[in-house]
Amino acid sequence: GDGAFTAPALYLTVPPDHQSRWATMLGAAHRPRIGFVFQGNRGHRNDLNRSIELDRFLTALPEGCDYHFLGVDLTDADRACLEARADITLHTGEIADFRDTAALVAQMDKVVAVDTSVAHLACALGIDTTILLPFTPDWRWGLEGEDSFWYPTAKLVRQPAIGDWDHPLAQVASSL
Repeated sequence: GDGAFTAPALYLTVPPDHQSRWATMLGAAHRPRIGFVFQGNRGHRNDLNRSIELDRFLTALPEGCDYHFLGVDLTDADRACLEARADITLHTGEIADFRDTAALVAQMDKVVAVDTSVAHLACALGIDTTILLPFTPDWRWGLEGEDSFWYPTAKLVRQPAIGDWDHPLAQVASSL
């Protein structure tokens, strides 16, 4: 070859017992399953730039899909907001560890996430993943383009200006 590095589309697998448990729990899919994460750990030094307010993030989730929140930490207000939507399922009580998160992610047809460990996990599992990036992203994502050097299944959607999530969220909504 030309010596260029090509990342594998999938390089992690889910333990079989976790995989079968989550497949049974979710049952057959009747509509596309979309997993999502709108925020990262609030203690992260760049969380203010990478996380999106829930009500704003929800504008990117049109009707017609089954949505699954892939995180574990929620404020009471965010929990109430998510529970009010019949097309969103929370799994915060069933996720005991990252193996459970991986098994849940593996059941998704697509993942939409801000730059968190769940986005990396989804890509490592070979899931079609859209990653919403702030105007000045982490170095791993570079400063331009939709493709990721690290993950062939990732689509990078970037803020056009600091704090402007409207354009990236509209792109996600139209892609769903």
